[in-house]
Amino acid sequence: MRDSITIDQFLPIVLGNFLFKVSSKILADRGTIRNLRRVVHAFRVYGNISGQLVNWSKSSIFFRSSVSPARISSLQSLVWMQISRLPFYYLGVPLFRGKPKKSVLMPIVDKILSKFAKWKGSCRNCMEVTSPFPYGILLGLTMLSSLRMVKVSDFIRDGRWILDDRFRAQFPNLCFRIGRIAISPVIGYLVWPHAMEGNVSCKAAYSMMFHDIPQVPWWRDVWSRYIPHSRLILSWRLLLDRLPIEDRLCRSEFQLASRCSVCGASSESMDHLFLKCPLATALWEAVFSAFQRHVSADTWGSFFRQAMSVSFSDQIRVLWRAAIHAVVWNVWYSCNQWIFE
Repeated sequence: MRDSITIDQFLPIVLGNFLFKVSSKILADRGTIRNLRRVVHAFRVYGNISGQLVNWSKSSIFFRSSVSPARISSLQSLVWMQISRLPFYYLGVPLFRGKPKKSVLMPIVDKILSKFAKWKGSCRNCMEVTSPFPYGILLGLTMLSSLRMVKVSDFIRDGRWILDDRFRAQFPNLCFRIGRIAISPVIGYLVWPHAMEGNVSCKAAYSMMFHDIPQVPWWRDVWSRYIPHSRLILSWRLLLDRLPIEDRLCRSEFQLASRCSVCGASSESMDHLFLKCPLATALWEAVFSAFQRHVSADTWGSFFRQAMSVSFSDQIRVLWRAAIHAVVWNVWYSCNQWIFE
């Protein structure tokens, strides 16, 4: 935000993915009236460029307890946001200052425990039982326990078997065999047979269900916690050739004449739409000019690999990747606009 470079000179594809992160950092480091005016101006310019406007009346501003009421009033008059207090919940996550308190995190703990309880019940059929008892006898006790919603340990009291009279009348031979079994101090437990340790985990369940899916070497270059997932998922589908581009539809035996929906000068293929179309070319030239880098390739796969191998510092690399995903998003959005609107 120096005087020599104004925010109006930035394009939305470069500005949109880091403006909202930089603004909070500016206000947290030095919340002066001058900085607040700059942030408000940045949001207004971004809204005029992208069409994504900030609803100030629904936004909130937070102050430390040491800030005087006069200063709070002067800062609030610049943005007309409502004043809120910590802690508060954003997308289900509590935001607070200082050490975490039990009262703040307890709702999350309750949700996690309820999820675990449901998951344990749904995965019970996938578990095996390790127990010192013979399998046939254990199966009979398990049948009875499923009817009465009790456990096998509920049939043991003071080191003796306690069986229901109706169960004895219906399964006399089984009850006789159960009574001959000495109760062992070893407690039976559930085992997940698809893991070496026998414990259930999301990783073990995923590995069991999708162990035949090959991994791609470029997956680390796609995903980032600093970029919206909607942009990342689109780039992921593009690299896997899963977007409904006309050339791919023709390969799927759809009867249609493939033609680029944006320029109409060539067939609509992945390489043409995202690399050679005039719209894509203009966007890439703007990104290359802003970052003073250049990438050239004939296919989208090689272009993406070369772009991700360009050397930057850690901070600029995040912006570079955000710009690449933003170009893909804008090209695909423009293509759909031409088709459906």
